[in-house]
Amino acid sequence: MFLWFVIGVATVFVIANIIVALICLPVILKKSVLPNRFGGTVETLDLFQAIAQGFSRWNDFGGRSNRIAFWVFAVFIGCVCFGILGLTVFLLILNRDAPTWWSGLPLLALPVLAVPSLSVAVRRLHDTNRSALWLLLMFVCGWLVLLSFFCQMPSQDQRVEVF
Repeated sequence: MFLWFVIGVATVFVIANIIVALICLPVILKKSVLPNRFGGTVETLDLFQAIAQGFSRWNDFGGRSNRIAFWVFAVFIGCVCFGILGLTVFLLILNRDAPTWWSGLPLLALPVLAVPSLSVAVRRLHDTNRSALWLLLMFVCGWLVLLSFFCQMPSQDQRVEVF
């Protein structure tokens, strides 16, 4: 019974992600035409290229990432993390009488996914002409501010900001 509940919640989560992505798609697809202080403009990628670029540039915290690349990668990472958590819950339910060490093994993938996610977020902030220090707002309930920054148009301003 509980397993069907978990499957139902996972299905609703995936459908909600798809609906949000489709609603935001017209806003995300607008392009920038001029460079800013963090580099030149970036080309618009398709879905698979955006995911591949997020993983291939996992250690590149410089440069820029456009909105479509950021949001495609963020939705993909969210779905993967939700799948990992679902697999962990399934393994714990499967072995609830005698849990073993390997029941929590899928959780080791979460820190591995955190580094590419942070690098894409830093590059997205660079695209809006902001420093990566703005990511520190995550720890002080600044999620809405960061969400608004991630949704903004790319900035072409050449001036240097202090923060």
